[in-house]
Amino acid sequence: MRLTVVLLVGSLSLAEIGCAASAPPKDPVAVTKAVFAAINNGKAETAANYFAEDAELITGFGQPTGHAKIKSFFQLTVIPLKTHIEVSELNGSAENVNGIFLMKSINEFREPISMKVIGVVVDGKIKSMTWTSNK
Repeated sequence: MRLTVVLLVGSLSLAEIGCAASAPPKDPVAVTKAVFAAINNGKAETAANYFAEDAELITGFGQPTGHAKIKSFFQLTVIPLKTHIEVSELNGSAENVNGIFLMKSINEFREPISMKVIGVVVDGKIKSMTWTSNK
């Protein structure tokens, strides 16, 4: 009986540690960096999972609304360009993020594109995000 209790307590502790280590970020800057990291690694679904079900993404390449359409946008538009995003400046407050990033592509663009990002993140999910060219 004691052995069972010790194993049960040990299992709960390991589960709690596992959950804490894999908890998604909630901070607007950390969420935005996680999206860009997923894009850089070609993981459209991971990037899209940071967007709320009713999220809106506005870019010069398209304006998908809703989690499924954002995932499709990443799969069909962003990832095939072999896009690499380098964050040069990213600031955040309670639910807002803004900054500048450099978008590079080995397939389409001859020169990197400097972009601005503005977003609203609520409870770790992006509600809206806009990417605009600095030019």
